[in-house]
This record gives sequence, C-alpha cells and structure tokens, in this order.
Amino acid sequence: MLKNFENIPVELPVDEVLKRMGYNRHLTGISEEQANKITYYMQEGYKICLPAGRLERTGIVEHADGYVVLENGYRIESDSVCRLLAASRECVLLGARADLGILQAIEQFILEKNGVAALIYDAVASEVVDAALTWMIRRLGQEVSRLGLRPTRMRYSAGYGDFPLENQRIFYDVLKLDELGVTLSEKFIFSPEKTVTALLGLE
Repeated sequence: MLKNFENIPVELPVDEVLKRMGYNRHLTGISEEQANKITYYMQEGYKICLPAGRLERTGIVEHADGYVVLENGYRIESDSVCRLLAASRECVLLGARADLGILQAIEQFILEKNGVAALIYDAVASEVVDAALTWMIRRLGQEVSRLGLRPTRMRYSAGYGDFPLENQRIFYDVLKLDELGVTLSEKFIFSPEKTVTALLGLE
C-alpha cells in the first residue's frame, strides 16, 4: 500500500547543513555576524522547505544472482541491490522532495547576486529532504518491529555503483511522484532537483 506523508516533521539538521557548506563549527573561524547570518538563512530556508514523501512496500518474488524481481513486476539488475536485499522478505521504495518554494527562493537569491543565501538555502533543502527519508525509515521500523521485521541498515539510491540512474523510472512510477509535483526527464533527472529516492529491505 502506498503511504503518503505531507510536511514531514524533521528538525533542522544544523550540523549536516554546515558540513555540506564546508563549515566545521569547531574548526572554521567565522565572526559572530557571519554566524548570525548563517543561522538566519538556515532557519528561513527550513520554514519553506516543507518536505513531502511516499513509501511503498512490495514483496520479493525472485532473488537470483545479479537481479531481484519484485512482487509489483519490476526487475532490478544490480549486484549491490542484491546484496542489500539478500536476507529481506520485502523491498521498500521511498521518495521525498522539497517544496518548490525553496527552489524559487534560491533562484531569486541568484538573480539578486546573494550567493551566500542561495548556498545556505540549497544546503538546507538537500539535508532536510535526506532527513525526511530517514524519518520515514524510522517510522517504518517502528511499524514493522511488531511483526518481527526490521529495515536494512543501509539504503541504496539509483545512480550509485551498479544501480543505474534509469532505475529512477521505477521509483517515479511506483511512488506516483507526479502526484507530488515531480517530473522525470528523458535523462532520468528529477525536477524539482531536491527530490531523492532510495530502496531498502525488510528482514
């Protein structure tokens, strides 16, 4: 069953945002004025990020050498995914995206030549969407623990290793990401660009 999550309640991942921008709060020397500006833009970007996501569980009907076949009919060819799902009874597909508003704000900052704000908003959007995936996985773990199941420790995204980017089509179709306002290009790139997908197993 497809699960839909609106306005996923993740906290602002401050440390992760700073790391993405190349800052280490213990080692990078910045003035109090700079720190206050960074904090302000992080908080303002966070307010309009409004992450939404979807999750679908599907059984694994065939687990062979180099590929798996899912109950919904999709076949995934990837040694890495096979290893990830080696002990799993089900495969979970997840996707999350940031609200278009934060991307429009980034574009406006670029037009205004406010590179600092654009950089911070971009980092916030990336980390909040990633945190939204983590939130969904934690919630899933709580739900399936009563059934004696648990999510795999890792998740895997299309475009990494031997899991080609064209597999984004599977996520797009199964999760019906078009209903979240997401489009997929002929080169399998999502728009809004702050859209992430991943799969994991339930073992």
